[in-house]
Amino acid sequence: MSQRDINLLDLPNQILFNILKKLNNMDVLYSLLDINNQQLHIIAQDKIFTNILNFVSILSTNDNSSISNRKLDRFCFEILPQIHHNVKCLILESVSIERVLHAVECPNLTQLKIFNFNKEIISRYFKDDLLNLKCFSLICYNATGLHDNLVVPLLRRMSHLEERTLHVCILNRPTFVNGIHLHKEILIYMPRLDKLTFYINTTNEINDSIHRLCNDDIQRTFSYTNHRSVISIVDYFGTYKAACHVFSLPFPFHRLQWITNNFPPIIFSSVTDLKLSDTVPFKPEFFIRIARSFPSLKYLFVRNIRSPVWSFRESSSVNDHSYSIVEYSHLILLDIDFVNIDYVDQFLNESKTRLPCLTELVVQFNALKNVTENFTRDATRRNCAKKYHIKIKDGQQPLIAVQSSKRMVKRGMKKEDSGLIFLISELCCITEMSIYTHVGPNERFQQLNEFLNDIQKREEGRKELSKWQINLDNELVQLTGQADRSRDDRSLAHLSAKNLDKWILIYSQRDSQIAHSFVDSLYKIELPDDRSEAFIRAIENKANPQLDLVCCILTNNRKDRCDAIKNVLYVDCPVPSQMLLSKTLQKPGQLMSVATKFGIEINAKLGGEIWASKTLMRIGIDTYRDSQSRSSQMVGFVASINPTCTRYYPRVIEQRSTKDFISGLKSCMQNALQKYHHVNGVLPAKIIVYRDGVNDLQLLDVTENKLPVLNEICMKTQEGYECY
Repeated sequence: MSQRDINLLDLPNQILFNILKKLNNMDVLYSLLDINNQQLHIIAQDKIFTNILNFVSILSTNDNSSISNRKLDRFCFEILPQIHHNVKCLILESVSIERVLHAVECPNLTQLKIFNFNKEIISRYFKDDLLNLKCFSLICYNATGLHDNLVVPLLRRMSHLEERTLHVCILNRPTFVNGIHLHKEILIYMPRLDKLTFYINTTNEINDSIHRLCNDDIQRTFSYTNHRSVISIVDYFGTYKAACHVFSLPFPFHRLQWITNNFPPIIFSSVTDLKLSDTVPFKPEFFIRIARSFPSLKYLFVRNIRSPVWSFRESSSVNDHSYSIVEYSHLILLDIDFVNIDYVDQFLNESKTRLPCLTELVVQFNALKNVTENFTRDATRRNCAKKYHIKIKDGQQPLIAVQSSKRMVKRGMKKEDSGLIFLISELCCITEMSIYTHVGPNERFQQLNEFLNDIQKREEGRKELSKWQINLDNELVQLTGQADRSRDDRSLAHLSAKNLDKWILIYSQRDSQIAHSFVDSLYKIELPDDRSEAFIRAIENKANPQLDLVCCILTNNRKDRCDAIKNVLYVDCPVPSQMLLSKTLQKPGQLMSVATKFGIEINAKLGGEIWASKTLMRIGIDTYRDSQSRSSQMVGFVASINPTCTRYYPRVIEQRSTKDFISGLKSCMQNALQKYHHVNGVLPAKIIVYRDGVNDLQLLDVTENKLPVLNEICMKTQEGYECY
């Protein structure tokens, strides 16, 4: 089957028309009108392409701008003169409005939509009554003080309006704009008006007429009009400024500015651009409400320097589940440049906020550095990834020169570009400092020795020291110290831990605050005094065999009271117990250490295994004599051969005399040490011997005759080997 190329112009007009309808009408006019092709020229002049002309371009930041100058020139000089009689709707902004209105008149214009007007243009081109206009929209995001002198007279000249849309932000008006103002100043001049959509924000300095108003007062003024679906929000910023928002429902606009804690529970489905600001801290649930009320949000600007009730310094180490994770599913730009650092953590911490589409972030670099902990904090990694725009705050900062490496060339850098790379110091942070500052004791000892030797070798060093009459020893001072293992005790897991499900804490009234600081979520029993009888009475009333532990906080270590408490807990009601002195819990900064030791002791008392010694051997020796054979007895020998004491080396020997026992003990001990070395690669540093079957009269024989035999075997096993 033969095929041939089909030209677009070979298609019938109707098919070609249907294809072009899918395109933007401004692009069709710009590309096809008056291009020396009669077919396309006729199609492009159809009303579907010429009735509505939109000269406003929406930028990536959701701001409005005119179309390109080249495109605007062609429309004003070539296209509009040919189609102006077909134009029924114009969408203009502050740049294009003057160009378009100066180029042509549109006699059939019935709809006009203006973004961000200015006084000169309105005064020049809208002097006469606009009787042909049926629909008018005025959207001004920039604050203006010309509402009464410019906007209101303009609206009065549109007496035939049937539909009106108004979005204005007003500054320094004597009173808030309310329902009575709208009716008397504007609406009575529009008898044909059928649909009114508006958002009016009035911001003023507080005066007598404003300070007396509340939200209900503004809301009540709309009850006298036909517009019932109206919401008002009144905010006061300290004692100097007040703002009032009034708007109709449903809310059709894409932008909403300067919302505070005081906003109604309404769904703003069309809003994609939101600005938040308040002079008091945002409430914890505020951002949850924002995410729910603005589901289409793409651009978010936050201004609030007040510290909230929470702090990221307090919650960064604790997983706070008090509120749900907030998700902004469509947010692509977040501006938190002028906020308290805790709000930076609120947005960048993925355990609090999810920003799956965010690509642009505006934030103070120091705040970003602190919240991300020098860009190492995992909780903030995802929300800070894939950002394409970072704004620099300091234009005078020095650059850091870095020599490029061969690896960069291999990864795609051009050779002619290799050399020095200049980095912006504001966006750089020093890494791996811990390699040089957090060194181990051995490395630090070596560094200090090298430093001392270097000073002693250099003549200039010795001269400088002699000027100050300073002498340095050739070696570091040696001191006897004690290892602090409290941090390891807290972080290392026990071999096995027992559950502590039921326990009580008993303390006197004077130690109430200490006890509450020591533990927060326990079953506590407070006593009126610290007498022994009070403790015993509380134990007898509350203690039972089902308890895992009874803990008592004592004011002092009086022996009679401790003995009385232990007698009850050991004899009358056998329950594991632990005594704590209140003065121990009062030591500043020691509560974590006390709690750690408390936990270790309790786990041991409940039958848990704390830890194992890697170089410890446990030996058990017992004897058995058969009643029918009194001439000999059997000796059992068992030795542990791994750190957890779960593997053993067992032997049984027959003893007919003391000589037989000693020779058999030598053999067992030697073989046990060899087996331990085979399993662990080293000999045990400590050996504990449990000897059963020995009465008090035989203890001297064990220590003087049997124990030296074991020491002799150890010394013969390996040269220089000693154990304890």
